[in-house]
Amino acid sequence: MPIKRDVKTLASRLDRHYIDRRSAVRRVRIALVVLCLAAAAGWYALASRGSATSDLHNPGHVTAVHASFEKDCRACHDGDGKGGFVLSVSDNACIKCHDGSLHHENQKKAAPNDRIHRDGNVLAVSDANHTAGMRSASCVSCHTEHRGLELMKGTSDANCIKCHANLKDATIENPHRAPGAEKSAALQSQVVGFTQSQHPAFGRELMEKDADTTRPFDPTKLEFNHRKHAAVRGLQGDNSCIKCHETLAPSPAATQPADPSRQNAPPYALPGDAPTQWANQADQRYIQPISFDRHCVSCHQIKINPVTVPAAAAPTTGPAAAPAAPRPGRPGRPGAPGGGAAQNEPLLAEIVVPHVTMDGIRALAAAQVAGAVNAKNLPDAKARDELIARAVNKIGGDLSKAKLREGAWEGPAADLKKAPAGQDGLAALYANAIATAASGCVSCHSLQQTDGAIQTTPTRIPDAPRVWYAASQFDHRKHRNMSCVECHSTLSEAYLAQHAADDKLPQAEKTSFFNSPNMTWPQTVKDGTNFRTVTRSCVECHHKDDTAGQARGVASDCISCHNFHDRSKENRMPAAAGQ
Repeated sequence: MPIKRDVKTLASRLDRHYIDRRSAVRRVRIALVVLCLAAAAGWYALASRGSATSDLHNPGHVTAVHASFEKDCRACHDGDGKGGFVLSVSDNACIKCHDGSLHHENQKKAAPNDRIHRDGNVLAVSDANHTAGMRSASCVSCHTEHRGLELMKGTSDANCIKCHANLKDATIENPHRAPGAEKSAALQSQVVGFTQSQHPAFGRELMEKDADTTRPFDPTKLEFNHRKHAAVRGLQGDNSCIKCHETLAPSPAATQPADPSRQNAPPYALPGDAPTQWANQADQRYIQPISFDRHCVSCHQIKINPVTVPAAAAPTTGPAAAPAAPRPGRPGRPGAPGGGAAQNEPLLAEIVVPHVTMDGIRALAAAQVAGAVNAKNLPDAKARDELIARAVNKIGGDLSKAKLREGAWEGPAADLKKAPAGQDGLAALYANAIATAASGCVSCHSLQQTDGAIQTTPTRIPDAPRVWYAASQFDHRKHRNMSCVECHSTLSEAYLAQHAADDKLPQAEKTSFFNSPNMTWPQTVKDGTNFRTVTRSCVECHHKDDTAGQARGVASDCISCHNFHDRSKENRMPAAAGQ
């Protein structure tokens, strides 16, 4: 007879009361559960006391900059003062130490009680206590602690692309643009990577355009020829640019003093320079400004020739009209009293002028004229006035004949010899003569009239390093393996050779002229006897590792060149308590 295998028959074979019987396995299992619960409660109690074992429930060590309060969770997890079981990190906890300055004045902002949310690109909040009237918000959207330094710094491009993938939707109209003012040129609305197609151009094109052509343009009001100086002894060789264009201040390479007899190469140490070891504290990313006294004085002394004036005319009547006897050994010539020609009378000696402003030159000229006139020991005021009149005529005549380079003087030529009467007028003319001498101010500077006084045109050379990229940063030290002219390209050699004899060519084009690099820039290279132009780009080195056909690239993420927080909109450092 076949065995029944239906459900009811099979179920009847099971003991339905097994759960009521005690079991050793069940007792062990219950004991383990209770033990684990007790251990967890004990661990929580112990950790909550802030003992050395509090890192048992730490999701990960904090970064080194926060290590001093790693054991004090509430230093950051303050729940914004609202209490509760879960205490999140609030912006107020961050801005106790960090300023949280704005990213850009065009970014979207929320009112103090409105919702700040990353999804809507609202990452700023109004703050009347902040310099810009608003500050960055939702710090934890980009900065994540307990997950390593990179996440804490917020260096991921994803944080930037969140808004920069569509800037039109992520920004508002500039609130500080004057009503009726023209909008700036259209900006690239999508910036998602450092490639020629995904990143806008940067740098400054030092070119000016007119109806006919595009020509190099140097905004610095100073006459300088790089090509001429490249052949100067001591300045030749690869990267010779750094002898003048240096990142260190003070420079350990400085020599003291500048020696005009040897024309030793710059830079030169100056009185009052900081000790050499202070260069360790300097920001060495950018090029220091050029200084006449630090880089030029050894070769370019402002040496002014002596000034002589025609001798006074001899009287025609009276006892003094007797013919003067010729000097021994110097036979007289017809046409002058005593048979000799009238001699030029020395008045002002040769001087070396320090590199000072025109006001300083006028003060120097006044002192030189006063000393020279007093040294004559003239018998009376009439003789003194007569000497000054002869000197005024002589210097004024020389100024009228002076041939200045084009653009050296921006006013009427007659104004250079316009001066008040008397000794003050002579000093003013002598100052103008110093300024217009071959080795004087006009050899490099242009002159202009300001409030009736002749001054040198401002050179626009700053006292601090000039930063070409206002919205990013560049470090020359990290690029020291490259030659300067690899990035700062010169004008085409072929172009210069073609126009070398063109008198109409602006002086800037006759020099070795340098441009600030852009995303791409042209570089002239010599190929045998010919010149050809190649296109260089930052992307040659700075690219993602997965770029096809290229070796691994160096850093090309946004944070390598850009700061998120605009430091110009930071609050001032707060005073310490009690100050």
